[in-house]
Amino acid sequence: MIATVLRRTWAISKAETSLYVRNRSIALTALLFTPLLVLASSPVILREENNVFIPTMVLQLVVNTSLLLVVYFNLTAIFVARREDGVFQRMDTGEATRWETVVATTVPSAAVLLLQVLCGLLLAGLIARTWPVANPLLLMLALLLSLALFAACAAFTSSFCRTVESAQYGALPGFLFFYFLSGLIIPLQLFPEPVPTISRWSPLIAVNHLLTLSSGTDPLTNQSTTFLQSWIQAGQPLAALTVWLVLFAYLARRHMRFNRR
Repeated sequence: MIATVLRRTWAISKAETSLYVRNRSIALTALLFTPLLVLASSPVILREENNVFIPTMVLQLVVNTSLLLVVYFNLTAIFVARREDGVFQRMDTGEATRWETVVATTVPSAAVLLLQVLCGLLLAGLIARTWPVANPLLLMLALLLSLALFAACAAFTSSFCRTVESAQYGALPGFLFFYFLSGLIIPLQLFPEPVPTISRWSPLIAVNHLLTLSSGTDPLTNQSTTFLQSWIQAGQPLAALTVWLVLFAYLARRHMRFNRR
């Protein structure tokens, strides 16, 4: 049963990947975005005395931007395009279920996200002359949860968009909401309580805390952590991502449209 589901999902994902690669803007973004972003940040990296924390900041910038642009913003438009082209409706009459099709549609964006993160890790490590990850398992878990979360959010957002063009505007409020609550543009920890405490439960703050922990640093104290301590400290941000994932998965399952509007 599971093997059959995986075969169907893989077959659909290969077709989706073919469509994805044909879009030149998407391919260029996947190949050039992360290297240019990290190289632009290299003066900041080299100016800092501590070579451990700054690569983590670069990784946070890469992951946050990729989640918002490659996963959330891009997938919202893709879901709308597949729906209005009748792809979801045609798949509904075959063996694949609706949600197998949704997962398969997400695969190319997931691959681009992983590619950008890998490039970001390699370039940040080369520039700062240190490997920025101490707990790769925690890093992969953070990426997996955040990918599922923003894919579910994109599926939910697509229910409000009638056309691919309107999807660009429909995803903008969510994009701005997540972006300004990421803590990268506005340092929320500088605000009086309870803003810093509440902001720790926002999706991208939770992702950034997990990325910092995966680098071997406590995000609240900037003290070094062991492998075991990083897992203990990861409880709250993992819980935050799980809550948001359950919420958006429920909303997507309830409201996502599969037939043409």
